[in-house]
Amino acid sequence: MKYLTSLILVSSMLAPRSWAETHTVKFVCSDSRLEEICKDDCWGAYCLNKGTTFTEASKETADNNRKSTNKAPGASKQCGKDGIWSGGDKSENSIEEYPFASTKEGGPDAALRCVPSKGQSVQGGKLPKKANEGDIIQVEFTEYDKLGVDWCNPAGGKDAQCVDDGRQFYYDGKEFVADNRGKPYKATKMARRAIDEALNATVVASNATDGSETIVIGVSNYGRGG
Repeated sequence: MKYLTSLILVSSMLAPRSWAETHTVKFVCSDSRLEEICKDDCWGAYCLNKGTTFTEASKETADNNRKSTNKAPGASKQCGKDGIWSGGDKSENSIEEYPFASTKEGGPDAALRCVPSKGQSVQGGKLPKKANEGDIIQVEFTEYDKLGVDWCNPAGGKDAQCVDDGRQFYYDGKEFVADNRGKPYKATKMARRAIDEALNATVVASNATDGSETIVIGVSNYGRGG
């Protein structure tokens, strides 16, 4: 009986997970290392209406997404001391993309901004370490009042004018261009979206063909590198 119990336990550990987990990622924007990252991510989340709930992609999809963001032709010339979008700040030597390239929603049309590589290391430490393909990534922003832009305001139920500061850009499939796609954001719209996302994140979806179920489980997770 003891042997059988051990065998069942090992088998269950080796079996692929049949449900999706929800990983909550919180960015404290008052952290000076995350200021530029928060600006880009909030611009994408609210001003471009990309939202804050995403689905973890496969490695192949993530690699393809990067080909239209920080691995696109000419990407190395966009940031750093002589970069077009870094304002001559050599410390802003890396491209932040939102939605993240590691998600199914990332890639083409992502919001891009030059940010310090040190900040991206801090950000990477907050992303879930063991997210599997299909897992839900939920992003939250806090302490953003002193960023100098109103792009994160909707996170607190406030309106945002979403005026580009000249540092946002994106890859249009041929070249990197200024991102003037931002639109004013109304807090009431944010409230409706939050309700919809909460419902979607906790739904139990039944497969009509075989009767199986996909269960989404909420997990608060703050520790992943990369």
